[in-house]
Amino acid sequence: MKTIKYFIIIFLGVSLFVQSCTKEDTKDVSTVTTPASITLKGDQTVYVIQGQQYVDSGAVVTNGKLVKTTGSVLTTVPGSYVIKYV
Repeated sequence: MKTIKYFIIIFLGVSLFVQSCTKEDTKDVSTVTTPASITLKGDQTVYVIQGQQYVDSGAVVTNGKLVKTTGSVLTTVPGSYVIKYV
């Protein structure tokens, strides 16, 4: 009787393992293996005279997608500002 119990336990364990190893449908799954790289077109640090216009030089991304920017520069208020490219 012990042998049958062990056989059932082993059979259930193997069944669960085999069931979890089935190949999944990957039709709509992205297969990107190399992340995009963003390169600044201008200098990393830009100095602007107070009151003058700030012009963002932009950035280029290696995967051809558009680069979004976050942050703003108030040239009427002296300080340090951060522009992030995502």
